[in-house]
Amino acid sequence: MEPQRRDGRAARWDAHRARRRADLLRSARKAVDAHGDLSMDDIAAQIGTSKTVLYRYFGDRTGLRRAMGEWALGRIERSLDTGGQGSPQGELRDMVFAFAQFAAGSPNVYRFCDIALSPDSPFMKGIAELIASRLRLAGPDGLAWSYGALGFIHSATQHWLAQAPAQPAADLPADSLPSHDHLAATLTDWLYASARTLPGES
Repeated sequence: MEPQRRDGRAARWDAHRARRRADLLRSARKAVDAHGDLSMDDIAAQIGTSKTVLYRYFGDRTGLRRAMGEWALGRIERSLDTGGQGSPQGELRDMVFAFAQFAAGSPNVYRFCDIALSPDSPFMKGIAELIASRLRLAGPDGLAWSYGALGFIHSATQHWLAQAPAQPAADLPADSLPSHDHLAATLTDWLYASARTLPGES
């Protein structure tokens, strides 16, 4: 039996919905980036639509967080240009750097994504699997370590962001807050020493 074909109108409608959802997500992300942790009502007002429309495309606020988290994961993945061909330590360092760079560049969006929301969130699961893959960690222990490493990176990054003033003072010492490059290098050293005890090629 041949699979049922969908007519052109249905395909065009699906494409329209996908574009509309992407536009809404982009606008919501910009609103959160500019104003912080907004409610669905506030986001709708900021982007010139209704809360009903947001609920239609994202389900609820958790759905919007998940969609934004998936976007953030894609951004982090695209920033890693080694394709998994570097050394495990270098891959880990690039991973942590991309994570910290995203948090530093879009702290409000990073907080809104709330990757610690649940261990099965697409953002957290995707990043953990990426860490395990990049470090060549094998088996359930490797994945469990990656989830633990992600929690460690997340907590350290949250602490780091909390130290950053909203508007840096002109007379603030240059070394008062470590750069995200320094943060990534430090976390990588700590984590890699632990990862070397796990099964795999690291």
